[in-house]
Amino acid sequence: MKIKIIGLSFISLLLFSLFSCGSANKEKTSTEVTTDSLPTLSKLLEEKAAKFKETAPPEMVKTIDEGVREVAASGVLESALKKGDKAPDFELPDATGKIVRLSDLLKSGPVVLTWYRGGW
Repeated sequence: MKIKIIGLSFISLLLFSLFSCGSANKEKTSTEVTTDSLPTLSKLLEEKAAKFKETAPPEMVKTIDEGVREVAASGVLESALKKGDKAPDFELPDATGKIVRLSDLLKSGPVVLTWYRGGW
């Protein structure tokens, strides 16, 4: 199956690699990593957040916490798409600046779509 990957960040690439490289019929060897032995993304994010709060300057932690509260209070979380929801059709520039339309990409198969912060 062919999958289009747009604007792929390093973390997305890593997750995509972990979950798409194995074969269901392939026997496991002692050197293979199975997804059963990996922590969940939620767990990894919780650990990163806890480490950040322990090591970051208090004023930075306060600023980030306030930003998170503002976003939650805006109501955007309630209106965001949930797992299983169908994405609306849209046009956006890809990582190279070319305008792409979701419906056009879906004509050739599944699409993995990520948003990432540019200009690090």
